Amino acid sequence: VCIAQLSLKNARVMNQRIESVGGEVADILTARACASLEKLIAYGSRFRHNQTHALFLKGKMAGDEIEAARQHWEFDVALHPSLTEKDAWMVECWNVKKK
Repeated sequence: VCIAQLSLKNARVMNQRIESVGGEVADILTARACASLEKLIAYGSRFRHNQTHALFLKGKMAGDEIEAARQHWEFDVALHPSLTEKDAWMVECWNVKKK
């Protein structure tokens, strides 16, 4: 519905487990209430190119998840406050590289 309302021509919602999706590349990756940030970054690694940004909805422990993910990954990050939940965040990651 959102894709049509926004007239997006090169967008797809894939409502399935990430393990079953082919290795297509994407400009934007997103997930909600799926796994830890470290796992989400790992899951998304085969879909990234050098300009990909990932947007992950996380709760009040977003800072701790960022610290944990940085044990295995290097990345730039920005935190955006949730518009719908107090103490929740949209974690934006880019320039992701495995350590």
